[in-house]
Amino acid sequence: MKQIDLGKISTPNTLLENLSKGELIQRHGILEDEVFRLVRENYSLRDQKLTAEQIKLIVAEQLTDLQASVYGASSERYKNLKIRRKKTPQFQKNLGVKRPSDRYPNIPVRVEIISMDSAPNCDACDKVMSDSGMTEDSEQLTVIPKKYEILQSKRVIYRCSCHSCLITTPAPPRIIEGSSYSDEMILDVVLSKYCDLIPIERYAAMANRGGLMDLPPQSLIGLTHAFANFVRSVYDLIKAEAMKSRSSCR
Repeated sequence: MKQIDLGKISTPNTLLENLSKGELIQRHGILEDEVFRLVRENYSLRDQKLTAEQIKLIVAEQLTDLQASVYGASSERYKNLKIRRKKTPQFQKNLGVKRPSDRYPNIPVRVEIISMDSAPNCDACDKVMSDSGMTEDSEQLTVIPKKYEILQSKRVIYRCSCHSCLITTPAPPRIIEGSSYSDEMILDVVLSKYCDLIPIERYAAMANRGGLMDLPPQSLIGLTHAFANFVRSVYDLIKAEAMKSRSSCR
């Protein structure tokens, strides 16, 4: 292998800060020529002849990959820089650190006022202090556990003064008419099983911890079958549209 000459080093220390601008340019040019030569020889060993433009593109792509690996988010140098800059509040702001209310604008905000049982005494004069009207605010993301309720529907019955007719308010349409499970309960079971991949037996166990004792898994499985029949017409329409588009592409 031919040894390249990087030029004479003016100082025994080769740290970058001890090199002049001219020396850096000189070494950069030598190394760049050597990289081009190595890439050309590498591809020539594969019986591939590249033009100068093709070599430039290959070298630029390799340089981009190298920069990503050295200065990427997972590199140690980037982590150290991030840790140092995190100490500066202004840098936190520039990184886009958001409060939960800014990050999740669709989530409702519940305000909780935290005060002392009795006003404290002043550390300077020992007088009882009063509310200043100011607060120190902070936010935290919280969750309300699932709560089960029994929905009791009372449909109004109308009567006439002639005492010959009674009319009951029609029941609203439901997924399963006459079922003891509401539409919300049916959808929760279906989404838990098919979207969150929660087995029905586990769903019943989770409901048991929430206070809903002895929820029968078999009846919940029946809910999923009834829901499948409920949306069958939509499934058939989607299938017909998909088959139609597939036949038109042939």
